[in-house]
Amino acid sequence: MDRLWAAFGAFEFCFPFVKVESMPAPGLWTCAGMFITTAPMEEVHPMRFEGAFFPSEAGPSDPAEGFDGTSWDLMGVIVKYFRQVFKEESREENCRGMEVSFVGVGFAIFFPNPQTIPPPNRLPQMFAGYRLVYNVVTTGKTELASHEQGMPADVGHWHARFPVLHCGDQVKSHTGQSTLGAAMIHRTTKSWRIMGAAHGFAGLGDVALNEHGVKIGTVTQYYRPHDIVLIKAEENFDFDSEVYHSEGGLEAPAGEILECNDIPLFAKAKCHSWASGLLNFGIVDFHVKVEGSGTLYRLQRLIALYPGINMEIAPSVCGAPVMLTGTQSMLGLFWFQSQAHPLFCYVKSAEALKKLGWDCAGTMKN
Repeated sequence: MDRLWAAFGAFEFCFPFVKVESMPAPGLWTCAGMFITTAPMEEVHPMRFEGAFFPSEAGPSDPAEGFDGTSWDLMGVIVKYFRQVFKEESREENCRGMEVSFVGVGFAIFFPNPQTIPPPNRLPQMFAGYRLVYNVVTTGKTELASHEQGMPADVGHWHARFPVLHCGDQVKSHTGQSTLGAAMIHRTTKSWRIMGAAHGFAGLGDVALNEHGVKIGTVTQYYRPHDIVLIKAEENFDFDSEVYHSEGGLEAPAGEILECNDIPLFAKAKCHSWASGLLNFGIVDFHVKVEGSGTLYRLQRLIALYPGINMEIAPSVCGAPVMLTGTQSMLGLFWFQSQAHPLFCYVKSAEALKKLGWDCAGTMKN
């Protein structure tokens, strides 16, 4: 703390963030294992977002006391608890749209709207020994923006590398566009594919085009719930995932696809796209969202990233592979930057691909 005071003067901290008055330059800054910000805690910390409230003492005792499992498992248990609460009130559909954030020291529970918040006597103060706060959802999928942006005007970007493709290159379809992700190989069939963002394509059979309208591949796998497509490259195109970008020492996604349970909270991550250049992040929040219809639901797993002080993320980064800094391991694909909380970006986990038999590959040649 003495070092913080000497370097920045007065400060406020709420783990994993430290708020200071000013910094000498924008970017991702850390100190004593915490991320430095100049933004108010109400804008950067999920447990302090505007509207957050603590439950009253009328709530039940810890429903998961003695729980033994991962933070991801515990978020699933929290969702099950509230699903049961809603079921007992004959409004189980209110669970859909609920979100849970874990920031290391506690959980923030977000309900779809004020009308879906359970009564005070059903809101626990603690869960498995962690403090809980409650709020209302302020983010949405409308913030997916990559398909709304134009292709780059500088076609020299393509001329310099044609016909070899790389992670971070931009492609378009007849309905949208995406940043290219990692090269993938199937363990059994040995098929080669390139990752992309599903919301940039209409579905199976849609084609990927370069900015000249030249077909460079076809969508052969379409995993909409995970916002992932796999593209089969045309025979006259190569894809090199051994080269992502040398800028900033960014490793290529040629290693392991990390499962959520293996992703270290508060570690650093990086990605690169034609629109953004190199981006550095801190992994600050594990996040689940309840999706589905009727009484059927699934948990969407997301990793929340903090981009640092005064960092603007250019549109059209969606689909870029996000790497664990200093490794060739991939967290998943960049999904969106929140409009409600612009200091948060979200990554879609790619662990589903791993479970379906796909692994990151090196240089792919048809």
